[in-house]
Amino acid sequence: MLRNLGVLVVLLLLPSVANAEKLSVEIDGYRPGEVTLNDVFARLTDTDKRGKLNTIIDDLVSAEANPSAGKTVVVVIIGHADRQDNLQQFPTPEARRANELQASIDRVVDANDFLLRQVQSKLRAIGAVPPPDFDSARNIAVAKFAAGAADLKHPVPRGEAQRLQNRRVGFFMQSFPR
Repeated sequence: MLRNLGVLVVLLLLPSVANAEKLSVEIDGYRPGEVTLNDVFARLTDTDKRGKLNTIIDDLVSAEANPSAGKTVVVVIIGHADRQDNLQQFPTPEARRANELQASIDRVVDANDFLLRQVQSKLRAIGAVPPPDFDSARNIAVAKFAAGAADLKHPVPRGEAQRLQNRRVGFFMQSFPR
């Protein structure tokens, strides 16, 4: 958790770094109970979102594959959930909040694993040795945060289309020279 906080502080304190590149994308469209980004990404028709996530992956690969270039890439992943309105299954506000938080935790953990698998695969493809996890990477830092249902796009969703927009994962990347 402390490393995650440190990564977030770095992102907040370095907005004016010369030659810094920033990119963010939110991937929404998670079905009820769904936490697997690979499934959502396979259905994703928004080419802009696909392109941005692929750019983030490519920047991570570039930074790790060529450490002498002095590029560092920091990514913050935030998992989100929709409001839990099933009062029979979750009768108390605490139970609903716990369910919402768990859904966002599961989404952010899976999104981190998705990103790691993509980076590892691309590094292997170019003959580089991938790190076993992001904590072992030389020029990459990744922080994960679960927001539960605290940051809804639609606080009172009107239908499944708006609920799909509430269920999402956000990726915020900044790369900068060392």
